[in-house]
Amino acid sequence: MELYNIEFSGRPDGEVEVRMPEDAVFILDKSHREFITAFIELLIAKRPVAYDALEKRYAKSSLNVEYYEFLIVRGFIKCNFIMFDNHMDIDSNSNFKTEYILCPRTGECPECGLVCNSPANSDLTPRETEVLRLIVQGYDNLEIADMLYISINTVHNHRNNMLRKLGRGNTADLVRYWYEAELK
Repeated sequence: MELYNIEFSGRPDGEVEVRMPEDAVFILDKSHREFITAFIELLIAKRPVAYDALEKRYAKSSLNVEYYEFLIVRGFIKCNFIMFDNHMDIDSNSNFKTEYILCPRTGECPECGLVCNSPANSDLTPRETEVLRLIVQGYDNLEIADMLYISINTVHNHRNNMLRKLGRGNTADLVRYWYEAELK
């Protein structure tokens, strides 16, 4: 199952409503296995820091896998997406578009900044960021190698490392990431 064009909202009873493409709407519960499994795969790929923090938060429930995974997914959604705002929380490229959620536990929650406002899975080195900036500016591998005084093979390795780290398939996806992440 691919996750894209999805909006989440919080309900008065504390549960999460999921609005899928083609107007499919459901209240998230542990029986939505296909959705939960796909969400966890996306969460691990895009926000591994948040996933690790949520695993620890719900560790006591880990023996009941269905419930444990449901808690992880619901926890991430509640900390990042519960405002109903007609802006897709998971966009057409399967990227999370998190919202600032006013939480009464802000500042005292042990996962503050790990689950809510969690860092995207980039971990690009400064050199990789520099190479990506030059790619975005339209330079090819040879030009980048000359500008940075490195070999063309090193540029190629940086490009491949970025593709792997960011879970992207090609250079166009790297450029799209640059703009989505608002890098400078």
